[in-house]
Amino acid sequence: MPKNLTITLRVCKKIIFISAACFTLFPFNSSALNSNLKPGIDYVPGELIVKMRAARGSSRAGAMRAIGARPNMSVRNEIPGAGLFVVKSDQSKLAEDIARLSSSADIESVSLNYLYYPATTDTYYSSEWHLPKISAPTGWLYTTGLAAVRIAVIDNGFQLDHPDLVNRFSSVYKYNAATKGADGINAACDHGTQVSGVLGAQANNTIGMAGLALGNEMVPIQVRADSGCTMTSERIIQGIYYSTDSARGIKVINMSLGGSNYDQNLQDAVDEAWVKGLVVVAAAGNSIIKAYPAAMEHVVAVAATDTLDRRSAFSSYGPWVDLAAPGESMVVTMAGGSYGSAAGTSFSAPLVSGLAGLIWSKTGNSGLTNAQVI
Repeated sequence: MPKNLTITLRVCKKIIFISAACFTLFPFNSSALNSNLKPGIDYVPGELIVKMRAARGSSRAGAMRAIGARPNMSVRNEIPGAGLFVVKSDQSKLAEDIARLSSSADIESVSLNYLYYPATTDTYYSSEWHLPKISAPTGWLYTTGLAAVRIAVIDNGFQLDHPDLVNRFSSVYKYNAATKGADGINAACDHGTQVSGVLGAQANNTIGMAGLALGNEMVPIQVRADSGCTMTSERIIQGIYYSTDSARGIKVINMSLGGSNYDQNLQDAVDEAWVKGLVVVAAAGNSIIKAYPAAMEHVVAVAATDTLDRRSAFSSYGPWVDLAAPGESMVVTMAGGSYGSAAGTSFSAPLVSGLAGLIWSKTGNSGLTNAQVI
């Protein structure tokens, strides 16, 4: 992403904004049955909603004839004033019925009888001001993310068995740069646990919080130094290269970390991730004049905003910053299975990473390049 991008804040039709980040929504084509939708979860099995063409005076009778011509169909309900019929069909013949009914001159449209759920039942959801701010509940109507579109979290420590994260981390892929394997990942320093909650904490489990990318698997990559809570170029680079193996299905790398020193080796690793088709996102930093890796080429640098879409006082900024997202008073998952409140660009970055994962998860978007996603 160019580092001289001018960030503008606006609201537009069919686009969800995270400050300057946008998620274009593509309407469902009701003339065909989308194989990614699950009966009983996404829609009522064996039911269709048929809208008659109001411009035709005989549309009701014509629509009824079209419905009646199919021996497996019957009208279950008519919605007065809306010109809609709720039609019972056989689930096995639903795609065929959609096509047949759509061809009738008396029928304007045919759609599924969709199911809608409460946005979340999580205890602290009401405190997650950033989710409605970025229109996350609207976006979830289009996709909550696919497990196979994985998001790597490169950070200093993770509680893998946190109640809101235990089912969200990949059961297959995880990496500790210190051991060059999956062993030894732990919650010491805890920052990765907090970031992961904002990115993808489990929703609708009656506890805790909800993340943004509800369905995308997260891959924890621990890059903590041997002492303290800092992270080294060496181990961050290891983590990036681990992420570039296409067999692991990682499409996005989140790095809620930063320093003031440029490292060409780290830039080379980022470039490799870009060439392999990944989106790399990094926090712009807190009160750092110019933070790396955020300020590197092929990295999406994310600053923080408050509840009024203003730049947070602590957030780094400059022409090298690409986007901004909420980063104050953020509900986070914490070590020990607990929750807390935190602030920083560390919690803005995973919202952009989550958005990238959702874009790739949207039906029809799997073939997008990383340049198209950002």
